[in-house]
Amino acid sequence: MNSMNKYDFDEDSPFRGNIFTPDNQHLLMSRSLTSKLKFLKTDLGNKTIRRQKRGRIDLRSAMRNRDSYKLTDFKRYIPSRLNKTRIGVSIIIDSSGSMNDKQSNTAFGCAWSISSALENTNSETIVYEFARNTRKIKDFNETVAKAKWRKKCSGATNVSESLKYSFDDFKNLKLKKDINNNLLIVLTD
Repeated sequence: MNSMNKYDFDEDSPFRGNIFTPDNQHLLMSRSLTSKLKFLKTDLGNKTIRRQKRGRIDLRSAMRNRDSYKLTDFKRYIPSRLNKTRIGVSIIIDSSGSMNDKQSNTAFGCAWSISSALENTNSETIVYEFARNTRKIKDFNETVAKAKWRKKCSGATNVSESLKYSFDDFKNLKLKKDINNNLLIVLTD
């Protein structure tokens, strides 16, 4: 018989009856990831570059500038590239028998934090749990708050089914929402 530990009485475990609830560290990690992702996208919005040698004439600059003979009174408009940075992410969590409570907590916490951060930056995430079978935890059209973050799988390790589902979901996401960038994250021991 195995000895008992504090997780058997559900004192400090984030799984309350196999339901994952995020704590403060997961919320802080999500906020940190969100701010870093938003910072990466700051230079991708609509912008106008002034003082060019060719392009459309910048009347405001030409009227103010006394040295208009230098031919730097043009501007160039660059459209937003934010839609091209949208990403579809599939997170696959190992819930086989080899994953103990601490590893499961870490995997579910990472998946929750990444999903929340990407949701806040207009990207799409889907989360699967795999062991003997594959179960969808969060779908692309679900929010992180409405997803059922429960650990239900256990047993053998069969990742191939969840990889197949992720590949099919990426195809559907490209057709429905025109997202061409895909990322697959596998969280395992």
